[in-house]
Amino acid sequence: MNQKDLLQIRLDQNYRDYVASLQGKTADELVALAPEIVAAQQLRDELACACSEEDAADLLQFDDPLGLVRGFWLDEQDKTHGEKIGNMIWHLQQRGKFITRKPDEPSGRHTPPRPRRGQER
Repeated sequence: MNQKDLLQIRLDQNYRDYVASLQGKTADELVALAPEIVAAQQLRDELACACSEEDAADLLQFDDPLGLVRGFWLDEQDKTHGEKIGNMIWHLQQRGKFITRKPDEPSGRHTPPRPRRGQER
């Protein structure tokens, strides 16, 4: 069995342990933890495949590699997503998902930009 396979086994166990630790949490607590839960799911599903054998061997030095990288992944996901959102809208436009209108025709609505997280009034 290679290092990536061993890492996946460890990640799966770390994820089961993490989910077990969520038992007994209230709905409000789980909602507050939603980004962390999603990060744990994504890492469990993708981390081992994204690693080289050497990276996997490095992560296997830790009992809980999922917990180790989850915080870093959360920090990375917490950055502004303006470019990704713009890219998503462009793809939707290319796929014809929007009703087309003439360039000089008003849309009939104006949506002010949303404040970034932490900049709410």
